[in-house]
Amino acid sequence: GDKPIDWAEVARQARALARQAGRGTSAFAAMLTPVSPRLDWRKVIRHGFQVAYGTPRRDFQTWSKRSRRSPPVGVQLPGWTGTDPRLCIIADVSGSMDRKWLDRIAAEVLHLMAQYRGAKVYLIAHADTVAWEGWLRSQATPQITEALGFSGGTAFAPAYAAARVAAGARLFDTVVHFTDCEGDSTWPAAPGRKLVIGAFGRGASGGGTTPPVGAEVIPCAFQED
Repeated sequence: GDKPIDWAEVARQARALARQAGRGTSAFAAMLTPVSPRLDWRKVIRHGFQVAYGTPRRDFQTWSKRSRRSPPVGVQLPGWTGTDPRLCIIADVSGSMDRKWLDRIAAEVLHLMAQYRGAKVYLIAHADTVAWEGWLRSQATPQITEALGFSGGTAFAPAYAAARVAAGARLFDTVVHFTDCEGDSTWPAAPGRKLVIGAFGRGASGGGTTPPVGAEVIPCAFQED
């Protein structure tokens, strides 16, 4: 007949596999979890634009627009209106991504800005400090020559602080952050109303620093054309 299963040997092999992937039973369980499909990075940026444009514009009240809560007759209440959507694209360039990706990201953002009229986009490149930052102009060719010679570790706080300064009194509608999630400190709160993380490398498999609560993490692939 069939040879009986040696459960002690099965347990030993399972422990050995877990040690290869990491420590504890959670690492072994992670090995059995199906890998999420990775989206092309361009789709992640487009998703960021769609989220920003799909958010109701409630930046300030105006009497030129009637509130939906106004009664049929009598006193009319002011309605809400808003300014054009503003997005922030943050790129982790600490060795997992070189300068050509930053140029391609900028070019793709400019392409989408032409489709989504009125959108304003701020681009930040960072490692453990901010390497480059600035507003992108929809009619300009991306010339990001300052963002060269990336080095150092990965820290999210300087980039997020720069995003808050650029946003001013109003948060960005959407922040799209491309990173491998391997920061050297706690991930700060999102500098926007919505945070979309295009996770690649180890971050695409759930590794690295834990993103802020409420962030949408999308496994991302930087694919060649």
